[in-house]
Amino acid sequence: MNPLHVNAIGVYGVAQTSLSLYTPNCFYRDVVKEELELIRVLFVCYANICRSTMAEGLFHYMLEQNGLTDRIETDSAGTHSSGGKTAHPNTLAILTEHGIPYNGISRRLALEDFSKFDYILAMDNENMETIELIQPPDARAKVSLLLDYAPHLPYREVADPYVHGRYNETFETLQIGLQALLSTLRERHQL
Repeated sequence: MNPLHVNAIGVYGVAQTSLSLYTPNCFYRDVVKEELELIRVLFVCYANICRSTMAEGLFHYMLEQNGLTDRIETDSAGTHSSGGKTAHPNTLAILTEHGIPYNGISRRLALEDFSKFDYILAMDNENMETIELIQPPDARAKVSLLLDYAPHLPYREVADPYVHGRYNETFETLQIGLQALLSTLRERHQL
């Protein structure tokens, strides 16, 4: 059916053009998608090679599985990152083991991140303190610990596998925290 058709004779005997009630669903979805603003989430750890990269990769994978990559954008940074490095080999190994691709490059947390992102989520208290020290007073981003979204856990920090070597444990903690974050974002932003 052609969405635009011509009525040969209108009410007053004049040819009229009218829009049919038929509108392709894809057109409507595209218009709605363009009007929806992205929710931006930034994960932050110390060097941006272990926890925050693992969180970014895993959360992006969760968004893909839930059809939300067009609504939520994710990135990662480090409070003390020298930048330009790939994720730690053990981080990449655990992500690969779970079928999660990741090719991000480390970077340092920047002042513009506070206006670009809606949520800046620290992996531990030390990084949270650093974030709060540089956070501008007019920051748009809501800054918190990732595990604040999982209050049922008995701890608030994501342990650093670079220190303890238990990458599987960190991955499991992130799964719990990120699932709680996703549930909160779905509810808060009606996704």
